[in-house]
This record gives sequence, C-alpha cells and structure tokens, in this order.
Amino acid sequence: MELLYPQFLFALAVLIIPILIHLFHFRKVKKIYFSNTAFLHQVKNQQKNRQRLKHLLVLACRLFSLAFLVFTFAQPYIPASKKTLQESFVNVYLDNSLSTSNKINENETVLDAGIQYIQSLLGSYPEGTQFRLLTNDFSPSSIRYHSKKNIQELLTEINYSSSSRSLHEISNRLSRSNRAPVSYFVSDFQKSTSGNLEWLENEKENSVKLIPLTSKKQSNIFVDTLFLSAPHLTRQEKNKLHVRLRNAGAKDKAEIPVKLVINGRQIANASLDLPSGKTGELLFDLPAGLSKINRGKLSFQDFPVSYDNEYFFTLKQADPVRILEIRSTANTSPLEQVYGNREMFAFRKAQTQNMDYSQFKWAEFIVINEVNDIDQALSSAIRSYLAQGNGLLFIPSPAFSESNSNSSLFPPLLISRDSLLAEFQQPDWNDPFFYNIFENTEEQFALPKARPLIRPQFGVQSKLVLKNASPFLFESPHYTNFHLLASPLQDLYTDFHNHALFVPVMYKLASLHRNTLQKKIAYTLDDPNAVVNAEALEADQVLKLRKEMQEFIPSQQKKNKQMLISLPAHRLEKGFYEVAHQGKVLDLIALNHQKRESILEPWNREELRKLASRMPAAELIEAKNNMAFGSLLKEQYQGKTLWQYALFLSLCFLLLEILIIRLIR
Repeated sequence: MELLYPQFLFALAVLIIPILIHLFHFRKVKKIYFSNTAFLHQVKNQQKNRQRLKHLLVLACRLFSLAFLVFTFAQPYIPASKKTLQESFVNVYLDNSLSTSNKINENETVLDAGIQYIQSLLGSYPEGTQFRLLTNDFSPSSIRYHSKKNIQELLTEINYSSSSRSLHEISNRLSRSNRAPVSYFVSDFQKSTSGNLEWLENEKENSVKLIPLTSKKQSNIFVDTLFLSAPHLTRQEKNKLHVRLRNAGAKDKAEIPVKLVINGRQIANASLDLPSGKTGELLFDLPAGLSKINRGKLSFQDFPVSYDNEYFFTLKQADPVRILEIRSTANTSPLEQVYGNREMFAFRKAQTQNMDYSQFKWAEFIVINEVNDIDQALSSAIRSYLAQGNGLLFIPSPAFSESNSNSSLFPPLLISRDSLLAEFQQPDWNDPFFYNIFENTEEQFALPKARPLIRPQFGVQSKLVLKNASPFLFESPHYTNFHLLASPLQDLYTDFHNHALFVPVMYKLASLHRNTLQKKIAYTLDDPNAVVNAEALEADQVLKLRKEMQEFIPSQQKKNKQMLISLPAHRLEKGFYEVAHQGKVLDLIALNHQKRESILEPWNREELRKLASRMPAAELIEAKNNMAFGSLLKEQYQGKTLWQYALFLSLCFLLLEILIIRLIR
C-alpha cells in the first residue's frame, strides 16, 4: 500500500488532543454527607470501574476515527500490478459472428456484453489514445485509427455478421498496421471458428490480450450434408434427397420435425431422433414435374439457436447430354434409337470421311462405333478430347485387327478367336454404376450373350463380364473416362443391343459424362467462388447477382464453359441469388451459413489459461461481467484506491463512540 498525499500524515498529531482530554478529566467535586456510607462503598467502586472502561472505549473510538480521517485525506492505494495504459495506438477486435447472438442471461447477448467490455476499455485509456476497431465484416472503417468518441459511435452500428474469421486471420489483418503495440481480442472463442491458437507462440513484438465472453451452454442442430441419390436431376429418372442432420450439443433430441419446401410449396415432412454428438439421415422422394430451376428449403425447429434452422439449396434439371456418334458409314445404329430422347440427349452423327473436328468441342460424350480405320488425325483428336476429362465409348468394328490394337490410344488388346456366344455374369448391383437402373435387383432374369472380338491383355475395371471371365464393358487404364465394348453391336457377335439391359447401361454411360456443373446444389458464405454454366456467354459479357432489391456485379472469370463468380461474403446473406445477364436469369445460387458457425463449443477458461501461461505475448483477462471487467482494469492498470474504506472506518468509529456514550452509563 502507498499514499498519494503522505504529507497529510502530519495531521496525526491531533491524536494527542483526545488523549490529553481523557488524562486530565477536570470535574468539580461536590461532597454529600451520609449517615452511614458502609452500604455505598461497593456501589461506588463498581461505578468507578465502569466509568473507567467507558472512558477508555470512547478514547479508542476517537483516536481511530481521527486516524482514519487523516488517512482518508492522505488517500492510500494499492499500486497497479501492471504497466499503466499509456499506448498511443490500440487495436481492438470484437467478435460479432452469429454465435455471439447466444444469451449470457435473459436480457443480454454475447455481442452486447462485448460492446460493454470495449466501452469500459475505452474509459481506461487517456483521452488522446487512438483506437482501431475490427469486426468480422472487415469494414472499411477498420483500416484506420479513430478517437474514443468515433469508436463509441461505431460500436452503436455493429450488428451480427455472417462471416466467420479465425483469430489468426484477425491477427494478420491487424498486423498490417504496426503502430499499435497491443491488441485486445474480445470473443466467445468458439473452437470451430477461432481455429488453432498456437500461432500466438510466434507473436513476440505485440502484446495480445484475450478477453473471453462466456454464454450459456447451448445445444444446436444443423444440416451437416445434403445430396441427391443420383448426381443429376432429370425428368426421366427418379431421384431422392438425402438430408443429414447433426446434433452438436450435449443433450439428446427427440422427434425433430423437418419440412421440405420446393418453390414455396411444402413437399414433405418427417421427424427423427438425434442423440448427442451424432448424425441422423432423412430421405425425401423428389416429385415429378419440377421446373428447370427450383428453389428448395429445409426447415426445422431448434431453440434457442435459430440462425441455422433453415437450409437453402437449388435443384436444376440437367441439360441434355451432348452425344456425338462417329461411324464409317451412314447406317442407322442401335445407339441412335437409344439416344433419341431429346429431353435427355442432344444426338449428332458424323462420318470419318468428312469429319468436322470442331464438333469435339461441342460433345460431352463421344461414341466411336465400328470405325474401320482410325487414322492419325482422328487418333490425335481423341487423345486431346480424353485429356480434357471427357467421356468416350469405343465399339470395335468386325474389321478391327491387331494393327489397330497396337495404337497407343488403346490399352494392350488381343483379338479374340472365340466362335461361341457366352452368357453374361450377373452384374454387381452394389456397384455405383448400376445405381437406380432397376427397382428390383433380386429378381433373376435372362442375361444377354456375346462373342468378344477384343480382350484386354491385363486386368481392367469391368462393368459387365461374361461367364468365361472375359470383360465385355471395361475401362481403359490409360484414361479414366474411356470405356470399351468387347464386340460390335451386331447379332453375329451379341444380343446385348436387343436386351433390356442395353438402354439403361447406355443411359448410364452418357450420364456419367454430363456437365459436372449440375453437382453443386448449395454454397456456403465462406466459399470463395460459385460456378455457373456460361457456355453461351462471351468472356467480356457481365453477369449480375441479385436478391430482391439488392443487385451488384461480382468479380468473374470465364474458364472454358464455366464462369467463376466471386462471392464477397461480407456483402451476402443466406438465401437465393439469381445470376442474371441483361435482365435474363441464367442460373440460381443458394447460400448458407458455414457449418463451423453451428458448432458452439468454445475454448474454456482453463484451456485459455494454460495457453496464455506458456506464451509471453498472450495475456488472459478474466471477468464475470462488465462491472467486474472495469474494476479489474482499474486495479491492474490504475491501482486500487483505499480512501473510501478509510472514510467508512472513520465514520464507523464515530458511530461506535456515540453508541458507547448512550448505552454505557
């Protein structure tokens, strides 16, 4: 303890006055005569002892009262345990992510508490201090330093942000300005968003002060995964929507109602039980007759955390698969009949005699069907086509010879000399290739037969195999999307083209190579880019993102048939955004909150204490509430004043003196 004005201690000399008064207690004595004083002697002695005790107690009370009054003017205090807050520039980060909407008590959220903490922090610094306030939005105002007054105005404008930032990302942002030697991190320190805090070990130049905000422990349910059974949505194929919900809380949840809404109309509802920390799955049948582009939404009831109770997604009818058949003759083939469905396929034919190689850029799937001779130009075009990840099916011609098989385009092949037809083996219905081909795979049915013309020399991945172990439909080991049939589609070699298995297998081969842009049905706000089909657009044509009254032009870049659109997270909200060009809607994007924002487990105080204890640049400031935080700052950086306690004690002894005089007689 120290004294702010120690010179006032000279006033303690006044203590001698009450002492002198009590030592020289001048009173006039009046004698009273009694006939017999023997009976009064004992009473006189008792009163004398009581008066002496009373006088001593009164003396003590007066001495202590005067002494503590002198100490009040001397202003005792406990010196600050840390260096005084004298920095000219200070960085402050306030976490305003969605998790800070959780309640600390009935009337206060985590964000509200964080704002109050910062206001107490502002009051602890001198008036000339400049502050830089950073939130998850990375707003333009966070680039420069402001006065206390301006920071207080900015605090009133802060709202919840859909952006999640790791503390390392925040530190890197703050380090762009080296003017501030100290940074305050006011956050709920959610593990999933704060990230690993080991980066603090390398922080040596600047001091980092961690101020944790503790909310009530909450459980939360959110959509973990959403996907279709079949990767593409078409009018001809049935499809199902898989929904996986996750319980990130410590309590089991029972009978959670889930609704599926498409284009504003409720399609289905279901419920499930979710044990703590587990994932449960629901399956919804998608209705027929959907539009080209559909808006889907999943919703469920989960309180008090409600910002992730809705999940938005898009369902887009797949564009027809562009198929190019190359033949040596103009004869009609079985493939032309299979791929004649214009809703699913855009089919073209070409002959090797007058081949237009520009069609290779148009096609998503090419069938080389019984071409007698693959010349150097065609072989080179096929290699280039396969190298781009496109799909190709090769059906050999009866004239296919060993000279053809030696081409580097093909895997090592042998010309088969089998003369008898062999029946197919039962396909492996668990292979994803056969998914959704047949509704009932347990029923046995007659399988087609084939006499292979070509056979791979080495082991390959086969989809269809004959009972003599010879592959009939197999993949090339050189190219992932290169499939080969073992025989021509002629009655002399096989009846596969007349069998019920032929159509679904050909459909499946074509759909495997459909434009992959159809696969992404939902994005999150931390995705940097969205990809849309821009095949019909020129590179310099500008796309717009719009939602209701909001419209802006994002950064965009065209690559091949795709347009990459940047998603500026600080400007976007969850929901649907239309991708438009010249007023026409080309595509639809669904945006949702990041999954990590829904996992609410924070770094607890003990973990933060251990972290701060081994990192010299880090300091943990703990307080139960804003009032305690303000008092803690004053104690640590301004010291603790004791004059009010001295004044209180002085008044207490004065009151005690009055009571003694009144009660002891």
